[in-house]
Amino acid sequence: MAAAAPLAVLGGGAIGQLVAAHAARAGRPVSLLLRPEAHERFQAQGRLLRLDVADAAAAGGWRTLEARLAHSEPVQPAARGGPAGPSGGGGQPLAALLLATKATAAAGALRAVAGRLGRDSVVALTQNGAMGLHERLLDEVFPDAAARPSFVLISVTHGAHRLSEFHARHAGAGQLLSGLAPPAGFGGAQAQAPPLPPSAEALLAALEAVPELGLVRLPSAGALRAALSAKLACSCVLNPLTALLRCRNGALLEEPHARRLLRALAAECAAVLAPDMLAGGGDAGDVEARVVASVEAVVRGTAANTSSMLTDVAAGAQTEVDFLTGHLLRLADARGIPAPTHALVFSLIKAADGLAAARPSEPATS
Repeated sequence: MAAAAPLAVLGGGAIGQLVAAHAARAGRPVSLLLRPEAHERFQAQGRLLRLDVADAAAAGGWRTLEARLAHSEPVQPAARGGPAGPSGGGGQPLAALLLATKATAAAGALRAVAGRLGRDSVVALTQNGAMGLHERLLDEVFPDAAARPSFVLISVTHGAHRLSEFHARHAGAGQLLSGLAPPAGFGGAQAQAPPLPPSAEALLAALEAVPELGLVRLPSAGALRAALSAKLACSCVLNPLTALLRCRNGALLEEPHARRLLRALAAECAAVLAPDMLAGGGDAGDVEARVVASVEAVVRGTAANTSSMLTDVAAGAQTEVDFLTGHLLRLADARGIPAPTHALVFSLIKAADGLAAARPSEPATS
């Protein structure tokens, strides 16, 4: 019997490391695709990932697992308009690729390996704002519908963050809510999921075989759209608000003005996203109340956490707001639904992004 093909993970962020480490420890060969300079450092330390998991019996409540990966390779992101083609690994074809970069880096990363992906390949997206990112990738990286790969979109409910370059913490167990995206996007998402290509089936089966990942196959494109929209609503409230207020998640429910802002943003999300949230056939009752309750539950469950957008703003890095609030506002405009609070929040975050981009680079300290 032929050996299983390595699970290719592009991106060394917290989610990429979480998937790679758990899969490797479950006996799956894993290949981690990294920027060239990170690849060199990863090779030099023996392709070893460290992952903290909760353990009440361990000192400090965390136990560190180690996973030595089978393979890694360098990938140099390609600029928009630049050549897309094979990169790294001798240009070997990729039947399946789990993309775990930030949304802002996704297009450049995929351009670099586009020549290794064909119509029989599958790309799994794990980013916040996966629906908006999917649309952009179809337009910018794979405009030829006849030649593009299939896409699996994953709503990640795990909590994870990096402690150092190759050391992450699995801060909260969750699930990978997964489904095959409609080939042309979600504009006319069909009620039933299209048949899974063999490459997508193999990828989902590989992830399913790792119990720590909690992969759930959603039964239809509508159910996938509903799950991604629920995640989008939480992200559009929690991420920009914590970034602007420079606070941890839990503070949004502790300060009265912050709580009112949270509820105003959640109400606008419900108005815009109601058709999407009901696409899976759910109860058409009070969508606003359900969105507010869902957002507040996430805030309580992650009260001590720092949002990814706050981390980006504090570091002067570009945020993912275009794929979150930006996608929500595009839907609002197309549907004729006002979302003035989100529009203001979007402008404030974009201003912070613009100021960060214009700021002179400081010398590296590490």
